[in-house]
Amino acid sequence: MTVVIEDPETVREIERRASAAGQTPVEVVSAAFKPMTPKTGTLPNDPSVEEILAFVRDAHLEAINEDLSDDAILGYGPHGNFE
Repeated sequence: MTVVIEDPETVREIERRASAAGQTPVEVVSAAFKPMTPKTGTLPNDPSVEEILAFVRDAHLEAINEDLSDDAILGYGPHGNFE
């Protein structure tokens, strides 16, 4: 497959990084996409709850908002009104 990059600045940056790392431009572009590749498998078309939970557990996601209490919902006041 051929990929045409029409932005000259992007081409120069890829070539600069390839030269600095002793890699080919293809290796530089491939390495840039690896973090975007899913770390787990894929779900079937109609997954069960158990399959979804296993998929999420296997993704090793990092927790966010750990400093919030269990009843804290951002943007809502103590009476449940949006503030």
